[in-house]
Amino acid sequence: MTANQLSTQGLDLRYGDRLIVGGLDLVLPGGAVTAIVGPNACGKSTLLRGLTRLLAPSAGTVALDGADIHRMPAKALALRMGLLPSSRSPPTRSRSRRWSGWAATRTSGC
Repeated sequence: MTANQLSTQGLDLRYGDRLIVGGLDLVLPGGAVTAIVGPNACGKSTLLRGLTRLLAPSAGTVALDGADIHRMPAKALALRMGLLPSSRSPPTRSRSRRWSGWAATRTSGC
């Protein structure tokens, strides 16, 4: 295993009852550039959310150098992994009223 290797085993990602990513086994080697490509609405963004702990898996694991990222302390993970989304994330609870219109206009069929 190389340093900074990100891997999944039997990863399932869901939005409610809808399975978006199912049974994914994946190894992304450290020190390499990986591209995730595919048509619209095929699960690319959902996969990235699952790989970065923004979306908890309904089954399976995501590991960084063999350690389950969902069991790592947030600060320890943040020192090793980051994500810069290309669009706004849904608002936090404290700003939910202000952004409720924004979220309603940007909900996709995923």
